[in-house]
Amino acid sequence: MSAAPDDRPEADQIHAAVVIEEEPEENPFIVIERKALIETWHGWRRPPWALNTIPRFPQSDLPVLDVFVERFIDAFAPDERIDCGSSDAIRSAGSVRMFSPLLSDAFHAVSIVYFGQFLGDWRVGFAGYNIYTRVLRRLQSALFHPEQSRSEGVFATVVLLMAYESLQHTTERALINHCIHALKLIEFRGPYSHMFGMEHLCFTELLPYWVSTALVLRAPTFLARPEWKTIPWSAEASSKDIMASLLEQVVDLPAILFQFDQLLAAKKSHPIPQVELASREAILWNSVTNLKDRLIRWKIEWVDNYPSGQPYESSMLEAEPFPVFEYHNFLTGEIVTPMYLVYPDPQLARTIGMYYAARILLASADTRSPDGDQYREQVEFARLICRSMKYYIQTVPGNMINRMAFPLRVAFDTFAEGDIERRYIGAVFQLVQRKNMLKSWGKFMPDISAKKTIQ
Repeated sequence: MSAAPDDRPEADQIHAAVVIEEEPEENPFIVIERKALIETWHGWRRPPWALNTIPRFPQSDLPVLDVFVERFIDAFAPDERIDCGSSDAIRSAGSVRMFSPLLSDAFHAVSIVYFGQFLGDWRVGFAGYNIYTRVLRRLQSALFHPEQSRSEGVFATVVLLMAYESLQHTTERALINHCIHALKLIEFRGPYSHMFGMEHLCFTELLPYWVSTALVLRAPTFLARPEWKTIPWSAEASSKDIMASLLEQVVDLPAILFQFDQLLAAKKSHPIPQVELASREAILWNSVTNLKDRLIRWKIEWVDNYPSGQPYESSMLEAEPFPVFEYHNFLTGEIVTPMYLVYPDPQLARTIGMYYAARILLASADTRSPDGDQYREQVEFARLICRSMKYYIQTVPGNMINRMAFPLRVAFDTFAEGDIERRYIGAVFQLVQRKNMLKSWGKFMPDISAKKTIQ
């Protein structure tokens, strides 16, 4: 049977092909949410002639937009579990959006796109995209304004656009570019600007994203300076949790990766005198050893004595279907199917995932041991991340799964193309894309890869 001709304009056809890639799997959460949103959509009366056009969502229809915003906030800042780590930043930003037209429009853009993906309606998604492009233009102007650039509305808008890109993945590097701009804005605002309120939450709660961005850039970061480790918490608006205590050590890793890349590039570009080479390698190895020792001490203090208990192995047979993790045994070559790792709470799971990712990247810069030993250490940590994913994905509410994206991408980069572990990670990425409608996951998130570019 031949397909019916598509008489929409070519641009609309192309956009529809980009937006609608795969029908999401049905699950109770999506079914209930879609039904509620469709009822809201149908409650907003549109004239018959407008059914095949892109909706404009005029200002007079703010009540229906508020419903969309609330649904988006519930998905990206769920508050039904306190053991996943704080998720108040976006919710706090939503509570002050009426004071910033820019932030308000940013919420409208991302909420309409989120709603459009629930419906599978390209017209609704494109309406959100139109608002998004206008927000980008206005944000660019605000960032060059001496006063507006320091406002909480501009800061929150940059953060919110990161959520938009996790949903839409408009271009290959859009997500990481938003993260980089947010990191630059944080540095420009200074540590004292992140001591209170929504700005404090956007800095402390999203600190894993800021540190991950620095790791992707593989360059020294201002976050490693003493004032950035103390001043944002000095007003006691919040206390450092297990993740913040880990990141206090990990912030030194980007500088080590930078040292390693510089040394590798120098070796490739020209011969280095033996004395200079020995000196530079000694500095690098001392830095690697120091950070490795600190990370091990951190694990003993924070993880091995975790109040809620320790991770344990389980087949998790009672849970919903999930990709099966397997790997080749180094010694025998046999395919092994290990049990999954279950944690006392999601906060420990994501923190340990970040710890494993840091150890993988740190090992990649340690050239003292033979390549085989170095690679086996990285693989072991990557496999632990893989074994943790089923628990985390099936436990955290809403789109808090984004918090595990960076460790999973680090694990993905550890394995060679064709490895069964890498195929498993690809299946996990695609599962999250289908279930949570996060298009960036369906692309395997290459823009947040921290893998060295110099081979």
